[in-house]
Amino acid sequence: MRSWLFQGNPNQFRITEYLTDLDDILWSIRQRQFVDEVKIGDEVFIWRAAGKIKAISGVVAVGVVTDEPRIRADDRGRPYWIRPDSGNEYRAGIKLQARLLGKRQTVRAEWLTTDPILASHLIFRMRSQTNYTLTHTQAKRLRALCARTGADWTREESTAGLWLYQSLLGKSISKLPTSPVAEVATMIGRSVGGVYNKLMNFRSIDPRDERKGLPASSDTDKAAWDEFYNADSAQIDGGRLDEEFRRIWRKEILESDDIEEHYLVPVKLIDEVLKDRARLQDLGRIQERDEFKALRTLQQKAALLKAATEAVGTAAAAVSQRAAKQSVQRAGQRSRDVFVKI
Repeated sequence: MRSWLFQGNPNQFRITEYLTDLDDILWSIRQRQFVDEVKIGDEVFIWRAAGKIKAISGVVAVGVVTDEPRIRADDRGRPYWIRPDSGNEYRAGIKLQARLLGKRQTVRAEWLTTDPILASHLIFRMRSQTNYTLTHTQAKRLRALCARTGADWTREESTAGLWLYQSLLGKSISKLPTSPVAEVATMIGRSVGGVYNKLMNFRSIDPRDERKGLPASSDTDKAAWDEFYNADSAQIDGGRLDEEFRRIWRKEILESDDIEEHYLVPVKLIDEVLKDRARLQDLGRIQERDEFKALRTLQQKAALLKAATEAVGTAAAAVSQRAAKQSVQRAGQRSRDVFVKI
């Protein structure tokens, strides 16, 4: 099974109404190289562009291919076209399995531009296409985001958020794709911005921090705080929190199947992560230096070989010239000998 990202433009098509009204839809396959690759059973994420109406852009539905691409008219979609439809063209049949049309449910494009896995996707560089492929890792990440976006945070997720809050206490908090916030977001299936906001929720609960934070913390967040915070000592029980975090998320911590396609440091205590990253950077510099040395050596050998080849060519040319000169001299000598005899 393959996974696809199919885009619709609200300037041309009332995509929201189309997805709301119909369960079985048709979608154009305009990237012709994919016509023979889209198969029954393939997973499809439907992406709504912002268009001129400034719609919330991002993933708004998930479906499965039920009919492979073939040339046909869009009879089902004709009432929803704003501009005249393109007539007969390759279209695939799709059965919708989930609609994410609400403001809370849409997996927004603005979130994904800083996502450690999805920020590099082609849709952010070539926005005018209709059909895009998804790698296994990208599809897995989108699947998790579609399942969790808009849903209330669970105790398990809030525990992960509190663990990260405690780990980053006194440190800077970043939403960069390589940050601990992004790492935990990927692990628990939440957006990077969502995890960042959760840290701000805990900041608003923390009586030790005078900064405001985000006051909209949930009952689940408060329950997690009360479970691990000791009011008498004014400290979070870091050892017990770390143990519970690892118990809940052990499978996700140990999973490493995404590393081949996307660099993601396995989640550890943040200090360990930073140390590992420093070691990796040092290793990268050593590797880069060794590669540079190897390249210089190859370049030097190539230069020597070129010089040797040119020298051989020059010597061969000189030998050839001497041989030709000697041949002419011998021919001239034979001519003189013949003349003397005559």
